[in-house]
Amino acid sequence: MIRVPRADIDETRLHPVEGRTVCPYKGLCHYYGIGDQDRAVWSYRTAYREVDRIGDMVSFEPDHVEGTLDGRRLHVEPGPKAISHGLDADEAKVR
Repeated sequence: MIRVPRADIDETRLHPVEGRTVCPYKGLCHYYGIGDQDRAVWSYRTAYREVDRIGDMVSFEPDHVEGTLDGRRLHVEPGPKAISHGLDADEAKVR
């Protein structure tokens, strides 16, 4: 994942897509498309107070979006592997 401060991106390149998920730790997640890649970008615009610092961040899926900074390609830092448990149970309620 590539996480960028909202102020550092051109939000006019993003288009909202349907469907949201709820994380019990971060809050409501909004998804966006960029170009022809739907759900390649996400943000917790209304993150819970305890993690509100991520509210100004926008995350990009590195398998779908290439990030560059000053002409140099950004690489994903190794970290813990997330294990998907399928669709969020609250996704249908939030749509």
